[in-house]
Amino acid sequence: MEPTTIGRYKVLGELGRGAMGVVYLAEDPLLKRGVAIKVVLGGTASQTEALQHFQREAEISARLNHPNVITIFDVGEEPELGPFIAMEYVDGRGLDDLLAEGPLETEQAVLILVQTLHALEAGHAQGIVHRDLKPSNIMVTKDGRLKLMDFGIAREEGAGQTSDGILCTPSFAAPEILQQQPASPTTDHWALYCMAFKMFLGQLPFEAENMSALLYAIAQGTPVFPENAPQRLCEVFTRALEKSPAARYQNPREFIRELMNALSLSETARNHCLTLLESTAAQGFTSPFPSALQRFFEPRIWLKRPRLWWLLGGSAASLLAYVAFSLWSSIGSKRMDISSIPPGAKAYVDDRSLGRTPLVAVQVPAKAKVIRLEKSGYLSLEHALHPMDRTLSLSLIPTPVTFDVKSDPSGAEVFLNGELMGTSPLKGVPIRPDGMQRLQVRKRGYETVTMGISQEKKPPTPIHLRKTEEKSLWKRFIEN
Repeated sequence: MEPTTIGRYKVLGELGRGAMGVVYLAEDPLLKRGVAIKVVLGGTASQTEALQHFQREAEISARLNHPNVITIFDVGEEPELGPFIAMEYVDGRGLDDLLAEGPLETEQAVLILVQTLHALEAGHAQGIVHRDLKPSNIMVTKDGRLKLMDFGIAREEGAGQTSDGILCTPSFAAPEILQQQPASPTTDHWALYCMAFKMFLGQLPFEAENMSALLYAIAQGTPVFPENAPQRLCEVFTRALEKSPAARYQNPREFIRELMNALSLSETARNHCLTLLESTAAQGFTSPFPSALQRFFEPRIWLKRPRLWWLLGGSAASLLAYVAFSLWSSIGSKRMDISSIPPGAKAYVDDRSLGRTPLVAVQVPAKAKVIRLEKSGYLSLEHALHPMDRTLSLSLIPTPVTFDVKSDPSGAEVFLNGELMGTSPLKGVPIRPDGMQRLQVRKRGYETVTMGISQEKKPPTPIHLRKTEEKSLWKRFIEN
């Protein structure tokens, strides 16, 4: 049966279903807003892995807080369904669906690339590599704003591969990743170039009948261009998809500029794209440049419309006063939604109390620099405010809990999750907040003691060690 609630969220309907999971539209009864909730289908192993990915994605979303990155509100487990992740509901479509219907308008495609780059750069600035950039992980809203999703397998820059092998979509995997080299921003840049290839040329640069042939083509082959592809466009993509990272565009902004020079763009569209490329704001391809307010106050427009002053008559002063007040209000303060995981944290802006999270439409000074969250049992969190911030969802880190290890007799080796922490007596051993940990106490001539510990279940003091049974030579000979 379809769930009626997931966590605290009221399920409104199903948004989509695949082989691995279901996405539901739900309502947050606390904040009265729509959310999208993803639930993973499958056995215990796949659900355990999904929960780890969900938690990782929530942490990254809280760190980035970027308008072109999907905002994660909550992560949890539902007894009947398994792990779930609640994120902002985006009224739009996946880029893969849009491309399946045919080529996009040139200006739209460039602006989607630019916004994708903004999202990637936000992650790279914090050392985070997405590692799975592809059209199906990009949502485009009705007004052209982009949201990058699925940071579940993202990794810190320079981290090597795990035992899971290559975690990415092969068609967008860079040659160096196939050679088990560490993840880096160039990993995402390559995927961005492959995605651009698909957007402007209608196919992927490397395609094959089976996985082995595809991986060989990426590692050793050259991009396959469609017939009648513009020569200048082929030159740009040939350089972008060189096997050696050093031979590619060192900055994807340079790639986008070269791409624009090879495309048929009007002067207005080119200026629009360049403006967004140099901006940090999340703009869609329907957003006008300059803004309506800027155009309204352009002197030449006022000169062309002298009748406007006559119509305003004595109300001109009132109108200007109202506009001035509105501008002052928008400059002096702004309204924000601030939530935390877990909720109930005290929020401060530049040391002024705002109340406890979740906060809806709370007024914050426009020039405020820092939001600070405090909650008992958790580390204090400070978040630098960006002028564009309107919605914040921040994750608090539990205060580390430590324990002491004493053994009888002393001098035993203490291992936590297989890592040697020292010899007893030992003080200040930290316990992670994520469930049970494995503690082992070993000493030569004594039986090893193994137990599970957590922040709620600490080891006994002292831990009594039993001597191993001394066996005579004849007894050992008989047993063997």
